[in-house]
Amino acid sequence: TLSRDEVYGIMERQVEHLVRLVDDLMEVSRINRGVLELRKERVDVVGVVRTALEGSAPLLTAADHRLKVTLPEAPLWVDGDAVRLAQIVGNLVNNAAKYTDGGGEIAIDARAVDGDAVVSIRDTGVGIDAKALPQLFEMFSRGERRREGRQDGLGIGLALSRKLAQ
Repeated sequence: TLSRDEVYGIMERQVEHLVRLVDDLMEVSRINRGVLELRKERVDVVGVVRTALEGSAPLLTAADHRLKVTLPEAPLWVDGDAVRLAQIVGNLVNNAAKYTDGGGEIAIDARAVDGDAVVSIRDTGVGIDAKALPQLFEMFSRGERRREGRQDGLGIGLALSRKLAQ
C-alpha cells in the first residue's frame, strides 16, 4: 500500500499533467481563433534552450536519459517570443523523451547557420514510421509506442509546436 504522502504526490503530478493538457488545448484554440499574442523581442536562443530544458528535466530524469547539449558560447539572437520558443523546444524535447527507451540519449544542438538560428534535437528513440509522417504534426496524432510503458499526452504537443512556429 501507498503512504499518504505517496498518494498526495501521485495526485499532485496528475493534476499538474491535466493543467498542462488544458493549457495546451487553450493555446491551440487561441491560435486557431487568431487571438494568440506573440511578445516579440530580441531573444537569445541559448537562454531559450536552457529554459526549455529546465521544464523538461523531470521527464528526462525519470527516464534516466543522457542529455548532450551543444550551445554556442556567444549569444544567438533572434526576434521572437521567448516563452513560445521555449515551449516549442520543450515540447520537442518531451516528445523525444517519451519515445526513447529509458537510459537513451537526447542531443540538443543550437547554432547559427547562414545567419539563421538552428536548433536540432536528436534522440535514440524508436523512430517514426514513414506512414505516420504526414500526420505527425496534426492534432491528437500520436505515434505508435514500440516500447513498454504508457503513452502520455493527447497528441497535442507537436501540433501546438508547429502552430506556434508558423
